[in-house]
Amino acid sequence: MNRAGSDVRGGEVVLRRGQFLRPQDIGLLCLIGKDSVKVYVKPKVGVLSVGSELVEPFSQSPTGLGRVVDVDRPMVRCLVERCGGDAQDWGIVGDEAELVAERLKEGMKGAHMAITTGGVSVGKSDITIEALKLLGAKILVHGVAIRPGSPVALSIYDGKPVVSLPGPPAACLIAFHLFARPIIRRLAGFRTEFLPCVRARLAARVPSRLGNRSHVRVRLYRKDGQFWAEPLQVTGSGILSTMTRSQGFVVVPEDREGLEAGEQVTVYLYTPHELVGGG
Repeated sequence: MNRAGSDVRGGEVVLRRGQFLRPQDIGLLCLIGKDSVKVYVKPKVGVLSVGSELVEPFSQSPTGLGRVVDVDRPMVRCLVERCGGDAQDWGIVGDEAELVAERLKEGMKGAHMAITTGGVSVGKSDITIEALKLLGAKILVHGVAIRPGSPVALSIYDGKPVVSLPGPPAACLIAFHLFARPIIRRLAGFRTEFLPCVRARLAARVPSRLGNRSHVRVRLYRKDGQFWAEPLQVTGSGILSTMTRSQGFVVVPEDREGLEAGEQVTVYLYTPHELVGGG
């Protein structure tokens, strides 16, 4: 038995605004007799895939030449949930700007934010951008100097954010972490935003193009008591298997033509729970 005030003193602040409630925090609330606290509502985030070539996963629709299984939407929905959002599935819409605009307009009535995948490449393939223009959305950014993920677009429609991710899966995932994740986390009430990271030595040289910030997928392993990062793919924004074999990515600044083998780098992890194999 402890003395009164030995754990929490009168007038002491025990939980602060924006703090994520952990099991021990719930226990502390019980200890001080606080049966309810105000929390942020999970932001409702609509997820829409754009592309006439797309078919639903596990459907009976024929696949083959000119047809692609929609892997982005299930992946992004999981990412939204991990960030603290409530993912809404808005399905697939073909390459018709009017139909995309209609789906966005209807979906945004019950959402705090929208994420689209595909239809953002510059030229005839920017169907999503056309749809946003039809809605009168304010397009803040369309195209950034990163690899992969350069066609990403950021817009405001009806006072709500819209993040338009590129269709190739690797580009989609990287762009989500860089642009969509911080917005969802802020809407969910988190006060700080950062990707979990570890320091590691680069196992091989990574080339890069000047003027573009490159995000290189890496596999982490332990050797001689430290982490090593093995580059898996420098190019190929549609290669999804490298994402499943990697635990995170390394950033090559736009003013460098690459990183050297043995160089100390920061590896940004996809989640805080990435498992690192021994070596």
